[in-house]
Amino acid sequence: MSALAVLGLASLGSIGAMAGAAGVAAAPARWRERLLPLLLAYSAGSMLAAAFLGMLPRAYQSLPPVAAGLTVLGGLALMQLIERYSHWHHCHAGDCSERRRRGRRNAQYAMLLAGIASIAAIRLHHG
Repeated sequence: MSALAVLGLASLGSIGAMAGAAGVAAAPARWRERLLPLLLAYSAGSMLAAAFLGMLPRAYQSLPPVAAGLTVLGGLALMQLIERYSHWHHCHAGDCSERRRRGRRNAQYAMLLAGIASIAAIRLHHG
């Protein structure tokens, strides 16, 4: 692919992202409340897919499998620790313990799904 095509597609993607962000910002507050969690989940899933489907196969090609696997596991554990100890739960009620418990459970499910996705990506890559 030529450099001009890459620049054109990257510019088109950036313009689309900015148009989408402007559309969400211009939407009524009621719509934003419904849209933002879905869009955030989509963007997080896109980043995870890029990591697991794009970067992991290259890591397994350039490193011994055990070292690559331990690096991935260590990175996931580090992300979990950062999320666990730095996440601020905004709550207007006096007791937010249920919300914190739910957030911790969601993080555990996300880690499980990320592990399943990485195993699937590795199995698909190596046939």
